[in-house]
Amino acid sequence: MNTTSELIEKLNEEIELFDSEHERVMIQMRIMSEVEKAMEEQNINYKKMSERTGISASFITQLFRGHKKLNIETIAKFQFVLNKKFSMKLMNYDELLQENMPTSYVKMKVSKTEYLEQKQMTA
Repeated sequence: MNTTSELIEKLNEEIELFDSEHERVMIQMRIMSEVEKAMEEQNINYKKMSERTGISASFITQLFRGHKKLNIETIAKFQFVLNKKFSMKLMNYDELLQENMPTSYVKMKVSKTEYLEQKQMTA
């Protein structure tokens, strides 16, 4: 039979990772992908989008590359120019899997050792 300290140790070995910056970039890339599709459909290039939104073409390029953070005001401007609205749905990760969404949308569970090794490699 496991003692409480053994159970706590076991739980500490498996941690649930949530990298908010990575998740922000993934959300932004999904949004920008939809914006890009709509721009292509309407033959709107970055320069035209810049003129119509008042956002510099350079900044728009950086948004598409994920180098700048997308905000709600910018999304609203894109919607206005494209004459489209974003639809959002908050879903459980299990629901995402059932809809065959890419696994990058799902939180990963790794051992504490693997997590620390990954952190050291990126440091």
